[in-house]
Amino acid sequence: MCKVGGGSSAARLRCCAAPPPTVARMEEVSGQQDWHELAPFIATAKVPIVLQFATSACVLCPDASRRINELMKTHHFSWHHMDATISELAVELEVTKLPAIAIIHSAGRYRLYQQLRGDDLDKAIDAECERRLVLDEDF
Repeated sequence: MCKVGGGSSAARLRCCAAPPPTVARMEEVSGQQDWHELAPFIATAKVPIVLQFATSACVLCPDASRRINELMKTHHFSWHHMDATISELAVELEVTKLPAIAIIHSAGRYRLYQQLRGDDLDKAIDAECERRLVLDEDF
């Protein structure tokens, strides 16, 4: 089981707004550490935000990242990554078991999912994010 330590003021938020064909492109945006600082970003979001909390020590987090990348192809959401070891937001949300995600619809409407195993990630995103229309059949 992956556990999270304390936080500091050097949180990093990375963004993946569009699903590329194979590997998600992570664009680093530094400085967002808590709800107050994230509020303008959240207010302009047109789709739910999947905020992934991970650490370099978490052995299950890379698989969760790959699965989120795949789910971007079938669901509408933007994907952001935060290092849980240095995130004040992770401390505020009491993230203690990784992999973890917060699905944020607005500053006052979010849900935290922790210790994701098996198809927990699929179920969470399916429950909270609208499916994309995927036409993969020939007509």
